[in-house]
Amino acid sequence: MIKAINFTNVNPVTLDEKNKIQKDINKIIKDNDFILGKSLKVFENNFAKLSKVKYATGCASGTDALLLALLSLNLKRNDEVIVPAMTYISTGLSVLLNNNKLILADIDKHSGLISINDILKKITKKTKAIIPVNLYGQKVNLKKLRESVNKRIFIIEDSAQSHFAYSCYNCPKGFKTKCCRKERNDKYADLSCYSFYPAKNLGAYGDGGLITTNNAKLHKKLLALRN
Repeated sequence: MIKAINFTNVNPVTLDEKNKIQKDINKIIKDNDFILGKSLKVFENNFAKLSKVKYATGCASGTDALLLALLSLNLKRNDEVIVPAMTYISTGLSVLLNNNKLILADIDKHSGLISINDILKKITKKTKAIIPVNLYGQKVNLKKLRESVNKRIFIIEDSAQSHFAYSCYNCPKGFKTKCCRKERNDKYADLSCYSFYPAKNLGAYGDGGLITTNNAKLHKKLLALRN
């Protein structure tokens, strides 16, 4: 017999958790703390701490997170931004909305993630940013990508469905046995973007987004831009 899976059951919560969430929602309503309030600040601080980065900036959606990240870099019209050819529409859409030139790079045949080798083939003098996308519980090898492009090109990590994920690229045991070292490679990106769409591994009751960075100047720009 086929069993239906309700849309929101992708993020199951216990009765105690539901009651706590409802209590917090009621407090937000009572305090009129709806937009950019204390609750968001607490969430930003907690997310940054768990991600082991300095700053987190909440916003309306994962798409907005990508667009705000691009806006914060002050790119010029028709500057080139490389994204994987296989990804959700928001990755490429953010580039077009920012009036940049969209460049598609092929994916790696083993992982389905963006191919670093193909990225290097697509880089030109006009390339200003790369948006690698983490998919299927995997993370792009950002350390290798950063070493390949140095600091002359911005890296915006699209982690819409990879909250708090880690990689094993620099683990001596590789992917063959149990992970011996959980490596957080977020630090190799200039900015990392997240989505809290209900179906994500960290979903919200509605939509939401967030950008993390260790760059104080970029964080300050993001706070102004999202406003």
